[in-house]
Amino acid sequence: DMTQRILVVDDEPDITALVAYHLAKAGFRVSTAANGPDALKAAREEKPDIVHSRTAKARFLAPLAARLAGVRIVVQTIHGYSFNNEIDRYRGLYVAVEALVARLCHCNVVVSEADREEGLRLRILRPSTTALIRSGVDSARIADVDERNVERIRDRYAPDGERLVLLVGRLSSPKTPEVFVEAAALLLREHDRARFLLVGDGAKREALR
Repeated sequence: DMTQRILVVDDEPDITALVAYHLAKAGFRVSTAANGPDALKAAREEKPDIVHSRTAKARFLAPLAARLAGVRIVVQTIHGYSFNNEIDRYRGLYVAVEALVARLCHCNVVVSEADREEGLRLRILRPSTTALIRSGVDSARIADVDERNVERIRDRYAPDGERLVLLVGRLSSPKTPEVFVEAAALLLREHDRARFLLVGDGAKREALR
């Protein structure tokens, strides 16, 4: 079997399924794992050509598991760093762990110039093993807007012609959706003809109601 094998490690099932689907559609043989022990087991059994991890927890565990299993190519994608999430007390420790993990990876992908610059400044990243690949949206797929759907949304949430502000995202701590709610409260003091719509799911959904 000459099909290249990829192991995707992530602790968010929806994202794991989405990434695995597109990789399989592209012709790869894909296996998945949600934590370090499962990643090590899968790496040893499946012997993938590539291990890719994305979330902070998976990024800490998957590269080590992959190296122990002898995987040839280890990649991580950094969507912001772990030490920027309310852990000031342990910042030094997390920076050190991020640097160690980066050394275990053959390629460290960042999605913004800010993440690249911060990683290089803190000596987490090295230019030779860092690649900037921005999160992209295929604009062609959203170019043709169904005006009937737009009208249905406006009729429901802004029936009197109010300004409609929309946020779509994961409602969990790293995404700080409460900032949107706080900003909405401030704006409504001066712009009472605005309406704010928060779309998504996550651990903070109920608290934001």
